Amino acid sequence: MAQQNQTTYTPNFMEKLKQFVRTRGADYLLDKNISSIGIGYKCVDGKRSREVVIQFTVETKVQPEVLPSLGTILIPGAIVVDGQEVPTDVLERSFQASFLVVDERVSNPRKIHLDPIVPGISVSHHQLSAVPLGASYTDERTEPVRAE
Repeated sequence: MAQQNQTTYTPNFMEKLKQFVRTRGADYLLDKNISSIGIGYKCVDGKRSREVVIQFTVETKVQPEVLPSLGTILIPGAIVVDGQEVPTDVLERSFQASFLVVDERVSNPRKIHLDPIVPGISVSHHQLSAVPLGASYTDERTEPVRAE
C-alpha cells in the first residue's frame, strides 16, 4: 500500500473524510473497546508522522487473535472513502470521565434585568446602540427637576 501524506489529500477530500467520521464514526463507537475515531497523523514508535490517517483510540490494544476474548472487532488497516483507500492507525488510550465543579458566574450588575428601573442605566433596542435612561421627578416643595 502506497504511503499517503497530508499534501496528497485535497481540501475537498479532507471534507469527505470529516463527513465519513461524522456519519460512520458512531458505528465504530458501538464497539466497547473503541473510545474515539477521528482524522489524525499516523504515530510510528510514539512519534507523529506526516501520513494522514483515520485514527482510532482503543482501551486495550492487543494481537488480532485475542480480540474475540475481549468481545471486540479488528479495525481494518485501511478504509475506502469516496473510492480512495485511507490508512488507519490504532492508539491505546484510556479515558476517565473528569469534571470540575465551578461557581455560577455572577452577572455584571449593570447588565441585568432591573425592575423597577433606576436613572442612569443604559437602555437600547438589540439592533441599536445604548443610551442612558433619564428621569424626571417632582416633590411637593420644589419645582419639577429633570435628571439625565
